[in-house]
Amino acid sequence: MIIDVHSHAWEYPAHFNDDFRQQAKAGVEMDLTVCYQDYRRLAPVETRTIVFGGKARLSGL
Repeated sequence: MIIDVHSHAWEYPAHFNDDFRQQAKAGVEMDLTVCYQDYRRLAPVETRTIVFGGKARLSGL
């Protein structure tokens, strides 16, 4: 069994302010989109996932 205790669920870039998007690039364009349906489809059936909600000041959330 896999227990994933560091999961993210956000829509990029909609959930982040311009400053966060600029810092996240760090010279390389990245796709930070997290699609929960894709995650579940690709994860082994026995995977358990913990997603923590929170306020991320630097991301604008």
